[in-house]
Amino acid sequence: MNCKLLLAALLSSLLLAPAALCQPTTPDVNRYGTNNQVSDMIAIYYARENRLQWTTEHLTPYVTHTFQDGHTEWLFQGFMFIDFVINNRMLLHHKDTYQSAVKSDWQQLLEMPFTAGRMFDALDQTISSYKQQLGAPPFRHKVVMGIPIPIKNQTNWGRIGNRNLDFSRDDDRVTAIKWFIDEFLKEYKKHHYRNFDLDGFYWVEEDMEQTNQLATPISAYLHRLGYKHYWMPYLKAFGSTDWQPKGFDYCYTQPGSYCCLEDRDTTIVVSACQKAKRRGMGLVMEINEKLFGKPDVFIPRINKCIDIFEQYGVYDQAAMSYYDAERMIYCIREGKLLKHTLTGKHLVMARQVMDRMAQHIVDRYKRRYLPAYTPTQDSSGQGSGTGTNSGTGTGGGNQRGSDDWRNPDYWHF
Repeated sequence: MNCKLLLAALLSSLLLAPAALCQPTTPDVNRYGTNNQVSDMIAIYYARENRLQWTTEHLTPYVTHTFQDGHTEWLFQGFMFIDFVINNRMLLHHKDTYQSAVKSDWQQLLEMPFTAGRMFDALDQTISSYKQQLGAPPFRHKVVMGIPIPIKNQTNWGRIGNRNLDFSRDDDRVTAIKWFIDEFLKEYKKHHYRNFDLDGFYWVEEDMEQTNQLATPISAYLHRLGYKHYWMPYLKAFGSTDWQPKGFDYCYTQPGSYCCLEDRDTTIVVSACQKAKRRGMGLVMEINEKLFGKPDVFIPRINKCIDIFEQYGVYDQAAMSYYDAERMIYCIREGKLLKHTLTGKHLVMARQVMDRMAQHIVDRYKRRYLPAYTPTQDSSGQGSGTGTNSGTGTGGGNQRGSDDWRNPDYWHF
């Protein structure tokens, strides 16, 4: 075939190629995603009514952990301040029964972390206080701020400048997010926190179905400003296999709510580990308030999830984030949650599993920052949990099913 005919054939094949061939895809990398600044990060939910106030009292068991033998260690290095509802209005796509948040809600969302005696101020104070007891931590604490999501087709959000934004237009949605980031940074720079740095922003939407065109320009904007972009999609979230082309710096996959819902099988946790390693992601550790309602069911499930993470090398290699339904770590320390109280063997079991999680966090940062450190044995005495409930988890990818934000059962918190 002569050169002209060869070139014509090549062009023709490109023009006729399916659109999917032109879409960027995150390559298989066969390694977990890591974070050089934050090995372990906790999500702090703060805006919805009835959340904790996040004073120094509330933040203490997240900044440090006191083990059952009485000794205390630094705990989480990262604190991600987020929410999905404020003033009974949604900050992301979800239930039609909620109205969409408007500009004044977004303004309140960005101002709340700066409340005196709470959140950022309380975090700064708590770290400072424990420096006097434990000495300076071997790492610098980081915070990450959640980004509210413009609800597609919303027209009553509000104005920027002399123009009312129309969220049927992606460029207006991007404009609103940039406004939020800029206003937050203006406020942040007024304060001079001594004990932590702002590391980046978190994409609150856990599925790209309604926001696929927004993440990339926002990632580029954050990078120009010098900040990182975080995302934590659920296991089968649309777009989660293509997270790197969207510009995210760190992506953590959720393990299918195995520790929060009784109908989930251990195979869903294994699938999460396999997907995370294949796609260069970190992992999320999940617990929620059902631990208090059914401790004999959910504490063993948490232990089993830890077993699987150990088996698949998550603690050795992966960046991790933690979801505790906004307050479980604090409630385990207190032994009570609303009408539920843990006593006797159940309180012991809950504190043992917390010791086990905390020991992994401590071992991870000490291995990184203290090269001579030798990890201790599992301090909980709980070698292996039992995940006896069968379920329907079947692996990663972009499929829809029970691990889907449109399924009411998914919203276990």
